[in-house]
Amino acid sequence: MKKNVLTTAEIRLYNKSQIYKAIYHNGQISKQEISHLLHLSLPTVSQNLTELQEEKLVEIGGISPSTGGRKPQLYRCIADAQIAFGVSILKNTVQIVSVDLNGTILFREQHNISFENVPSYFQQICEAIEKFIVSCNYDRSRILGIGIAMQGLVSRSGDRMIFGKILHNSDVVLEHFTRYLDYPCILLHDAEAAADYELWKQSGIKDAAFILLNRNLGGSLILNGSIHTGPILTSGIFEHMCLVPHGKLCYCGQHGCVESYCSADSLASEAGMPLDAFFQAVRSGQKREAEIWDTYLHHLALAINNILMVVNCDIILGGLLSSFIQPEDIETLRKYVLEKSAFEFFNSYLMSKSTTNDYAEATGAALHYIRQFLDQV
Repeated sequence: MKKNVLTTAEIRLYNKSQIYKAIYHNGQISKQEISHLLHLSLPTVSQNLTELQEEKLVEIGGISPSTGGRKPQLYRCIADAQIAFGVSILKNTVQIVSVDLNGTILFREQHNISFENVPSYFQQICEAIEKFIVSCNYDRSRILGIGIAMQGLVSRSGDRMIFGKILHNSDVVLEHFTRYLDYPCILLHDAEAAADYELWKQSGIKDAAFILLNRNLGGSLILNGSIHTGPILTSGIFEHMCLVPHGKLCYCGQHGCVESYCSADSLASEAGMPLDAFFQAVRSGQKREAEIWDTYLHHLALAINNILMVVNCDIILGGLLSSFIQPEDIETLRKYVLEKSAFEFFNSYLMSKSTTNDYAEATGAALHYIRQFLDQV
């Protein structure tokens, strides 16, 4: 059987890619260190560094402390050599961000635009996106693409929605955006985009249930450091687990879903006031609000316990409500989960708040193109 043999051109591209990635993952590194790390000759490393500098992907970032002799130069990646944009579309808002190769948000803005599944809405937000891109003043050649996060399930190809009862957007296709935006674009599930940003920020995550406590609850299941979707893209849809049989009506048409008891909107509805005012009352010891919050934590603990019975993994709480959750709430949740568990020793998981920001879905959507670039460079 004939072995596949790389051509000289393919070897050069491979070496160049490995050198770029060595610089990227080390932050700053000398030519000599690259040579030692990749087992490449210094002339090969020098030639590729020159090419990467000419392509404005790499620059000299400083001088290494001398151990005798000439101080070696340190090379670093130019973080904004390539840029990606992310968009998060919610019921009443649209968030837009630009992100560099380090996953750092460079610019961001929010528009209060209510979703409508009509051509004029898509034209309006695409004009806002285009205006934002122009205001960032990037050369078009540096723009990798636009990730668009929406509430609802998205096809594996990222070109259409396949389920979207919150926004009634099940018939939305990528062409609704690309008819106005002349850039690579992809549709993404908002909860998965937020989880992807969490993975970016915490690279050590292995197995976890990421619960997005937004106005509408969402989630993603992370296994072996990657988002697990399953064959029909429905893994991690924690919001539609039945929590209370014959309970409150959920927007999906079923009764008693986690969404109806653990989303931010369900809490605000039960409290009868905005979340800011509700949590002020909770923290000041108001009995009624404290009881509502305690009931909420019991429901969330039951949902978490159900998840843990299927997958023994860490729990990460993100989204709107996570900004209100205090360390004592985490401890109360852990206590309630253990009370509901069938096993007294069931205490091996970790529970934590998300490390990401309030633009997590938009940022995670942009990271789709950042990861793609780093994989293919």
